Amino acid sequence: MSKPKLHSAKTFNLLIVANGEPDAAFVAETLRSTPAIAFNYNIALSKTTYRSLLHSNSYHAVLCSHAVFCSDAPSKQEIAPEEALVLLHSSGQQIPFILISETLEDTNEHLRAQIADCVLRDRISLLPEILQHRLLPPPPLVPSPQSAMARLSQALQDASSTDEFLARVAPLLRETLNIQRCSLLQLDAEEQMRVRYVFPAGHQPETPSHLEGELERHHRTRLEAGHHLILPCLEETAQPAAVDAGSLLLVPLWSQQSYLGVLYLHHGHKEHQWTQAELDWAKTVAVHCAIALRNSQLSQHLQRHQRWHWLLHRVGASLNSTRSTDSAFAEAIEHIGETFGVEQVLLARVGEEQIVVTHEWRSQPDWTAYLHASVPAAEWQELLAPESPYCNNRYFQTSSLAEYCAEKEQTRQIVEPSQARSSLAIAIFARDRLWGSLILQTARSRTFSLEEINTLSQIADQLALAAAIQQEEQLQQEVEERTQQLEVANQAKSEFLSSMSHELRAPLTSVIGFARVLLEQIYGKLNSKQTQYISAIADSGEHLLSLINDLLDISKIEANREELYPETLSVEEICLSSMALLEERAEQAGLQLHFDLHPDVTVCYADQRRLKQILVNLLSNAIKFTESGSVTLKVEPRANRLEFSVTDTGIGISQADLDTLFQPFQQIQTPLHRKHKGSGLGLALSRKLARLHGGDIEATSKEGKGSCFTLSLPMPAEAASGIID
Repeated sequence: MSKPKLHSAKTFNLLIVANGEPDAAFVAETLRSTPAIAFNYNIALSKTTYRSLLHSNSYHAVLCSHAVFCSDAPSKQEIAPEEALVLLHSSGQQIPFILISETLEDTNEHLRAQIADCVLRDRISLLPEILQHRLLPPPPLVPSPQSAMARLSQALQDASSTDEFLARVAPLLRETLNIQRCSLLQLDAEEQMRVRYVFPAGHQPETPSHLEGELERHHRTRLEAGHHLILPCLEETAQPAAVDAGSLLLVPLWSQQSYLGVLYLHHGHKEHQWTQAELDWAKTVAVHCAIALRNSQLSQHLQRHQRWHWLLHRVGASLNSTRSTDSAFAEAIEHIGETFGVEQVLLARVGEEQIVVTHEWRSQPDWTAYLHASVPAAEWQELLAPESPYCNNRYFQTSSLAEYCAEKEQTRQIVEPSQARSSLAIAIFARDRLWGSLILQTARSRTFSLEEINTLSQIADQLALAAAIQQEEQLQQEVEERTQQLEVANQAKSEFLSSMSHELRAPLTSVIGFARVLLEQIYGKLNSKQTQYISAIADSGEHLLSLINDLLDISKIEANREELYPETLSVEEICLSSMALLEERAEQAGLQLHFDLHPDVTVCYADQRRLKQILVNLLSNAIKFTESGSVTLKVEPRANRLEFSVTDTGIGISQADLDTLFQPFQQIQTPLHRKHKGSGLGLALSRKLARLHGGDIEATSKEGKGSCFTLSLPMPAEAASGIID
């Protein structure tokens, strides 16, 4: 055993594992050339010697040279690092195992995780310092760990912002770790690494320096897994001027299972070996930095949400105000522009042919105005198609608007003079159809976060509701205007019919009268052909007069010119008088007329002429469409109403025909209709007269079994008081 001159108070025993005397001598010579510590060493050149020395001696560390195991055909006596590590563990000695290797690639990841340190052969000069850090107690921190921890905790409590906290922590790191420079990089909302703090103070670029950025990107996976990294900062490496050659310690910043960034600590000595105490202290500082960053993020997040909540409230208040929809939209987009700090906000209406900007807000008057500008919808079909990502995801954004619109001819002409660079469009759907777009534009490159997009989507929903209400109001206004036009037209029609009916009825009455006189042959006899023609003139005249009378009555009702003169009437008298008018026609048709009056019914309150007209119409229709059997008029009380029912045994009416039965000029197409002429106004007029009385007419029927038409009138109070349904 060789014993070099010692310079430390304590001597350390080392076991050198090598494959041959030259390699062992190379390691020993390195230790001898730097008398930082005193040591004794043994050399093991075989597995047997190595195992024996481990069991017979106590050592402070094992040095294993990996270079001798690079041959393709190792001898049976060679000891691979994995075997040497296993034998060390089996000996029961818990001492550092230091590997000396040609390159890091010569050792696998699993082995590197188990050994204390790995020294490259071309940097073997670091071996004495590594042993010193491993075998000697670490020098005390200046100031003491307790004092440093107290200052760290106090800084976190007292600092009003993250930057203030970092400004207090950086000098503390310099004192305790003797570093030349530190910097903190933070992931922003767009997952981009940006410089948050640099010490000493100097130029702080918006993006990390070339060296720091490349290192972080290259080692992102390990940093995100929570591993710290110790890297040499070589002179030939491209780096900022403030960073000289030395050693870098990268400590990841973690909080609540989220990777927030990385803390860079630069030690000026290129051969500096970070002790465990220094690593623990750096990790402690990193934890506090991560807490500060997380608090800052939470504070910013809370402030953003407060602004957005205020914005949603203000937009909602604007849209729910009593002002016009246009002014509400204008105020809403102004709030949006100011809150999100953009230069322009547009509200565009999407039509089938054109996309038109209906509202605009600009932060500066010199910004290009888009109000009332329009572009063809055909140029934006990749967004407007129902299956497009825009319609499905409800948003679209680009950070290069001019480039995106380069192929859209008319859109490009509008966009080119604009200062807008980034654009975000939020789809507005009203009644499940694309109604328009809310567009935010900025002069700089900007990517809107999902939180911002979600907030704007909520605002778009409010705008959609307001748009739907606006459409409803416009539609209602159009309906009211159209209704008024129809009422005016209907009034004019009624007045015209009323006027024309009066003008036609006088000469028509004369025609009918002269025809009847000729038929009586008072002024001479008529031959058969003359009698036939004059009879046809009289019948047609009376049919036309009946039609004109019905038209006159309906037009008067629709023009609100019909006046009723209700009085107390004997129900029996008015029913019998109505039936008397049709007895002859019923006899000619071979039908029986029946009358059934409830004993409790005596009087009713109605206009005598109009009530009789209704009953005659109902009885006449029943006789007309009944070929055999009977027609019955039945009157009975029903709660506070009086019902006049006309029931026949005629051909009946289908359900489809019942739905149109009471419409003017509607006649059911049956053989009996062709036999009996009619105007199609009788039932319509009867129902209108019934409703003028406060009643109604309902019909029930079965094809082939007959029909029942029921006139319902309000019962006089004195009569209804004694009736129980």
